[in-house]
Amino acid sequence: MKKRIISTLMVLVMVFSMATFAGAANAQQQNTADALNYLQLFLGTGNNADGTPIYELDNNLTREQGVMLLLRMLGKLDEAEKCTAAHPFKDVTVKYYDKYLAYAYTTKLTAGVSATTFGFGESMTERMFLTFCLRALGYTDGEQANYVWNNAYALAKENKLVNSTQPKTVLLRADAIEVFWNALSANVVGSGKTLAKKLIDEGVFTEQAYTEACNIEQNGKETAVPEVPSGGGGGGAGAGTGGTPTSGGETKPLTWVEYQALSGPEKDAYFASFADPMDFVKWMQEAQSKYNEENPAIEIKPGEVIDLGKLK
Repeated sequence: MKKRIISTLMVLVMVFSMATFAGAANAQQQNTADALNYLQLFLGTGNNADGTPIYELDNNLTREQGVMLLLRMLGKLDEAEKCTAAHPFKDVTVKYYDKYLAYAYTTKLTAGVSATTFGFGESMTERMFLTFCLRALGYTDGEQANYVWNNAYALAKENKLVNSTQPKTVLLRADAIEVFWNALSANVVGSGKTLAKKLIDEGVFTEQAYTEACNIEQNGKETAVPEVPSGGGGGGAGAGTGGTPTSGGETKPLTWVEYQALSGPEKDAYFASFADPMDFVKWMQEAQSKYNEENPAIEIKPGEVIDLGKLK
């Protein structure tokens, strides 16, 4: 009985930690990511099985990802895609980035950490990213009396990109998209236009799209919980019992193996598909129990087991 209580408590801890499985990124940051994604300014690192974007908001922003955001802020992505120049960086290991980094290098938007090294895959500092954003707003180091590259915080705060002049020790992707969104409302130097208006005028997105993005940023997307497709995840919002939709409209609970194969957001969606958290606990206990029955194991010595199913 005592063992059963401890096991149940451990499951409950797992359940409530899963509610924040995506990490430290909060709901507002998710809304901001969705808004920028709606404008095609922030595409994430890939897609879930159901087609929803993977933002990885709790990961560090890398230097090459920062360059991609800068090109989108400037409305120069299409131009960069046509770039035929080369860059001198020997450490760029993903060919996809070559043309973008070559464009940014030849137009002096960015430089490497040395003559032949970009710093590919390294984390971008907040100061670097603020410098990028200020460049997108038309600020050029040395041309404005109140801006020098190594002291961007005061000017960034003045333009309401950030609310503090205290540097962050680590710049997460969640932090970067907040700064990016704030930059859209800031004025471009000498134009009398906001960055958003400039991008609208250049045809990067429409005014109607920007209005809808502002609504998403404030209120979130209409469908907050992604529907996980059949064969790989849980039911969408309102499924009630958890599982994947069947052809008859009923839901089929996942097996323990299917559940373990889900990504973090898909696990969150599956958990959310249960009307009551305790229903999820019940499903989890039954799924684990069934898996253990079908995959028996014996302990050969403390801490080591053999899966008997693999000996068949």
